[in-house]
Amino acid sequence: MKEQATSSEYYRNSRSQGKAVSKITENATAALKNIQLNFYLSAVSISNKLLDVLKSELNSQLEKNSLRYQHWLALKIIYFNEANSPAHIAQLMTRHKSFVTKLINDLEEKKLIVRIQDTVDRRKTILSLTEAGTKVADAGLESFSKIPDVFKESLSAEEAQLFEGFEQSFLLDLKSRVRG
Repeated sequence: MKEQATSSEYYRNSRSQGKAVSKITENATAALKNIQLNFYLSAVSISNKLLDVLKSELNSQLEKNSLRYQHWLALKIIYFNEANSPAHIAQLMTRHKSFVTKLINDLEEKKLIVRIQDTVDRRKTILSLTEAGTKVADAGLESFSKIPDVFKESLSAEEAQLFEGFEQSFLLDLKSRVRG
């Protein structure tokens, strides 16, 4: 009889311990999900701040010349010699040719670019920055160079710590890919 009581007691205890382990696992899983959600929300918050800083810095520079972001992209493409024809710029910007033609007309009207007829193929037009266009592109690039500092200044202490962790993880991953 005593053996039955012990076995029955053992069963109850093991069942009770199993429930406790299950509850601990459940709580740990919930805590992990909460940590992941907080991490995700923090990452989104930091990304939104970065986008706000990017927009603010670049827009302040563009507004001085009555330009929009799309104008800046076209100027940047020409500035870095990524493309010098309207069709190729449209392809790089993933925009319709008529949209890019309007941008180019605006930039030409503002005397930021010039159209030059290709001497080899008279059907082609080559785009080149004017001195004023080069100055606008330089100023835009200078604005971009300030963004990391402006961005870091906009972060709270907690966000800055999280961002540094992202930055270090990214750099480690990049180094491993370069070496590998």
